[in-house]
Amino acid sequence: MGRRLDRSGPRALLCIATVFGAAGFFLVALAHSTWLLSIGFAISSLGASIVFSGLGLAILAAWFKKKRGLAIAMFNASGGIGRALSSAVSFGWKERTVGGLQPL
Repeated sequence: MGRRLDRSGPRALLCIATVFGAAGFFLVALAHSTWLLSIGFAISSLGASIVFSGLGLAILAAWFKKKRGLAIAMFNASGGIGRALSSAVSFGWKERTVGGLQPL
């Protein structure tokens, strides 16, 4: 992925990641079985891994010169903070829908 980023820049990789994410979410929306749901999540997580593994860090390193370490630390912490907040806010909804109280 690093060679691709150096060759074509972040815009091309971001477009590829967007296509993977959209295709995965499209498959998840149309899933009628567990295996199709799993494949959809795998494809969308491939797009997310392109963005969060190297692309986001490369863009941050190019934009922030003085406080690069702080910017990268905030970028890396944002995923954990977002998951913690979404778990705290939507716990009841997840229990009802995913926990099995409502049929899919």
